[in-house]
Amino acid sequence: HTPFSISVAPSGQDLDPKKHLPPDPVSSEYADFAMSTNQFVYYVCTELNAANWARLDDVQPPQIIAARLARRFFTGDLEAKVGGAAPFPGKEAHYLRAQIARITHATKIAPKGHLADYTDPEGGAAAELTVGLSEEGKFLGVSGQQLCDLARESWVHAALDILPQGRSRYHNFGWAPPDDKPDAKDPKLEKNKPVLQSIHLDKAPGLGVPAWTAQLCGGGYAGQYAAALVRSNLWPGACAVGWGYTFVNFYNGNGQMCTGRMYALDKSWPLATDGNLAEYSKGPRSKPDGVGGDLNLQPPPKEDPPPA
Repeated sequence: HTPFSISVAPSGQDLDPKKHLPPDPVSSEYADFAMSTNQFVYYVCTELNAANWARLDDVQPPQIIAARLARRFFTGDLEAKVGGAAPFPGKEAHYLRAQIARITHATKIAPKGHLADYTDPEGGAAAELTVGLSEEGKFLGVSGQQLCDLARESWVHAALDILPQGRSRYHNFGWAPPDDKPDAKDPKLEKNKPVLQSIHLDKAPGLGVPAWTAQLCGGGYAGQYAAALVRSNLWPGACAVGWGYTFVNFYNGNGQMCTGRMYALDKSWPLATDGNLAEYSKGPRSKPDGVGGDLNLQPPPKEDPPPA
């Protein structure tokens, strides 16, 4: 697993947001941290009994984009360089924070009915997304058996997905519709998945298994008290446990996404051969230009005649 132990706190708790939470570098306004990748602040250490915890900087969209192209295990040194085929804008501390954001937004889930969408339906596309706890008395708790039935949408995502541009909400970089087409849409517009979407709809291309699996754990002979354990197959180590009114998300892994295949570069280069080796020398039937013919190989041994 990752050599870091991570502690999380709500962003802005006992902190001045204007002093500790920098604005998005492409906007003069502060992000909506309740729906952003910087909703929480994270403290890390390499030993559980460490006296000093290091606070990770807030993640930036370019770091999330670059983290998608990297596949590198952590060393435990926050100041270490992040090597790889693609350059990464930062050190291991920034790479760790980017991976935390990716894992959190992909695996933070809640039982269906615990959260509710309070977005104004009359606001249209410009309506501000509002998600909060369901009204008192509407969430009556869920048994472990029901939480294991993923096909019945027993669990939903409790965080927005991260868009290809590295943000959880799309940012318009100054595009405006032309005067002759005022209803035109931004050609680069990126849309989020529906809020509170069931995890049963998640895809796991290349794995050959569903994105999530569930099972009952504990309980013994009293199955009605057994808790549900839900695991992410895309992010090994990401789990959720729930029973009744209580549930918890936790992660204990190496910080890498499961792709279902061994890592390989997108481009491969031909291997250089050493022409001085005997197996690459020209045989007696080789053509003058070196094309065709055979290599300098020994003829196969003759088989012994069968015994009389």
